[in-house]
Amino acid sequence: MNSVILEQIFKYTNMKLYPLTVSRLQNLEVGQFIIRFLNDFQNLNLDATTDLDFKRSYDSLLAQSPVYDAALNQIRAKAESDLLIEKDNIRDKAVRTLRRALSVAEFTDIEAEKIAYKTIFIVLI
Repeated sequence: MNSVILEQIFKYTNMKLYPLTVSRLQNLEVGQFIIRFLNDFQNLNLDATTDLDFKRSYDSLLAQSPVYDAALNQIRAKAESDLLIEKDNIRDKAVRTLRRALSVAEFTDIEAEKIAYKTIFIVLI
């Protein structure tokens, strides 16, 4: 990348550079980084044509951004689905445990427990 573009960006934003370990970024972090870069570059009204290599990379990033956003949405949806499946399994296990615990009251000799069992059983059906 041409240092002229970087100089323009830093001149307008007073940014400090910090080391970035790209390989340690999560998918969502990379997506946020790309979106932030595109927004910042567009808001600074800089001319990308001063560096042809940068212009090609920038145009490619702009073109691929919607596809990447769609992929990130799928990743989010998958993570949410996995979480829902896990919570559903926990709930099912709790309900099974409750039903097993109540089955003891089904055959009790104590009349109050039988009435309570019948009442709760109606709710659990």
